[in-house]
Amino acid sequence: MTLARAKMNIGDVYELNWHNLKKGQTLDLTIESIAPGGEGVAKFNNFTIFVERSAPGDVATVRLYDVRKDFAKGKIETIIEPSKQRQEAPCSYFDWCGGCQWQHLTYEAQLEAKQDIVRQAMVRVGKLDLKDVVLEPTLGADPNFRYRNKSQFPVQKGLKIKETGKRRLKVGYYERNSHEIVDINECLVQPEELDLLMISAKRALEDAGIPVYDEQTEKGLLRHILIRQAQTTGQILITFVLFAPGLHALSDGFQHHFGVISDRLKKDYPSIQGVNLNFNSKIGNRIMGDNTVSIEGLGRIEERLHGKHNDGIIFSLSAASFFQINTKQTQLILERIYDEIFGDTTDGADSKSQIILDAYAGVGTIALWLAPGAQQVVAIEEHPQAVLDGRINVELNRMSNVKFEEGDVEKVLPKLIEAQLKPDCIVLDPPRKGVSPGVIDSVLKLAPEKIVYMSCNPVTLARDLSKLVSNSPENGEIGENIGYKVERILPFDMFPQTYHVECLAILKRNA
Repeated sequence: MTLARAKMNIGDVYELNWHNLKKGQTLDLTIESIAPGGEGVAKFNNFTIFVERSAPGDVATVRLYDVRKDFAKGKIETIIEPSKQRQEAPCSYFDWCGGCQWQHLTYEAQLEAKQDIVRQAMVRVGKLDLKDVVLEPTLGADPNFRYRNKSQFPVQKGLKIKETGKRRLKVGYYERNSHEIVDINECLVQPEELDLLMISAKRALEDAGIPVYDEQTEKGLLRHILIRQAQTTGQILITFVLFAPGLHALSDGFQHHFGVISDRLKKDYPSIQGVNLNFNSKIGNRIMGDNTVSIEGLGRIEERLHGKHNDGIIFSLSAASFFQINTKQTQLILERIYDEIFGDTTDGADSKSQIILDAYAGVGTIALWLAPGAQQVVAIEEHPQAVLDGRINVELNRMSNVKFEEGDVEKVLPKLIEAQLKPDCIVLDPPRKGVSPGVIDSVLKLAPEKIVYMSCNPVTLARDLSKLVSNSPENGEIGENIGYKVERILPFDMFPQTYHVECLAILKRNA
């Protein structure tokens, strides 16, 4: 044994021999922080252990259930000393339901953790120097319960009803680390009216004997129940997702049953504007198929948002429309985006010459909000249904300066470059995976004065910001002057009681 080896302490040995930790082993640990995935982080001789449903400052006995080369995962068996950031979760299903992850944290602690998650991503992934960037505190939601405007519940078979021989339905969220559904009658992050409607829909489906889809046998019919509510108008749209290629594939009996169910629900809930059947016969985790049929009403509801820069914008939403699930926070974000682009003015008079490019526009939420202050807004969206919804919204609001371009953002942007479009600002609002290198390349070529990047994933946001800041396009040189500085990052709590965080990043072109 060498002298260096002889001087190693027990911590060094554990660090080199991570396999000394085994699945099922218990350790007394102190939780130090929260990781981007929402779990608490503890250290055991410099080895990282992620602990679910923990709070920074907890001292707890943790049982390991997954041990790997670089980290381990564990569950709390006993809390030795609770953190001051810990509280009793108000939801009776919290201990096993996977819908929320953070009800055991005080709301102040949730907001601090979300800011820290963003900070970690910017430093570790984006390699940004935050001394030159303003990272604002997380803007909290009010209320932080009962805020969702949409719920989508998977369905599984329950026990047989002794009196009728029919099956109960299990409707809810998946159990933590499981594919079994926690059958719930109340969800504290959705309005109480949707709780009651969910129970009524469950009972109506049971009474009609609608067979439930079984993903193992690939037989059955009902897969999901989706409920969407426009919070400013109160209108409700309910959609049943079926394992079938279309209405023609349903027997006349089932078509009749869904008609009866629709009438029953509409009678009890007059705010229901439409009942839909959506058909998804594909195997996998995708919730909705491409074919939706309305069996009651027009299959749409209207949300109306008011701001200091408009008299109220109408959004017509179908079952498949993407619209942020927290209406009140969405309005605050839209107001902040407007002010960041045009300045905090009441009439937008100084901004009427600006051309705005809204990439990943969805149904046009951001595009329509910015339209009162811009000369022109070009909205890019690849999903045909979203483009259809967006164009309907443009007509409803009688806006002549919003134009939709249908297609993949990566393919549309080069065409706009060829057309010599000169946007003053580009808004990026991509899905969780962020933007592709080709999109980064095109954005740098378009060279707007300002970029507003809205993201639901701090990790991919940080990755993309690093490319915009470093001025490293993938396809050819652009010029030394085209690069960006991140001025501000604004975390918004769009999803209270969960670890998810929405961010705005404001970038300005280098002089």
